[in-house]
Amino acid sequence: MKKWHMTVTQNEKQKQSTLNAYHTGIRIEETFPNIERIEIGYIRTHQTSFGPNNVKEAMVLKPKFEAFFIIPCLNRECSSVGFDLSNDIFDMYRAHQKEKTGRMNCCGQEAPDHPEQSCSGTLEYTIKIEYKSID
Repeated sequence: MKKWHMTVTQNEKQKQSTLNAYHTGIRIEETFPNIERIEIGYIRTHQTSFGPNNVKEAMVLKPKFEAFFIIPCLNRECSSVGFDLSNDIFDMYRAHQKEKTGRMNCCGQEAPDHPEQSCSGTLEYTIKIEYKSID
C-alpha cells in the first residue's frame, strides 16, 4: 500500500490557502466595538531532537487592526496554520473578562512526510483586554 505525503512546498501552499481563508479584513472595532486594545503575551515551544525551542513574544492589537487571532506554530514543517485564539477572545468579550491565561497543543502533524506523528508545538498565552470606558 502506497502512502501519500505532501512535499514541503505543497504543505506551505496548503497552509497559506487556509490562512487566506481566515483573513476576512474585518476590523476589531467592527466585531468588538467596546474593546480599546488586546494584548497577547505568549511563549511558543517546539520540541526538536536537539531539545526545546522556545520563543517568547507579545502583540498589541488596536481597534483598527484586522480581527485575526492566529499565532503560527513554531515548527516550520507542521501541517497546521497555528494556534487560533479567536474563541478565547470571543468568550472573553461575551463575559466582559479582562484577562485569561491558557495553554494549547498544536493540532497539526509533525511534518509532511510524518503524517502519523502529531506536532509537538505548544502555546502558553495570556490575553488581556482593555475595554472602552463608558461615560
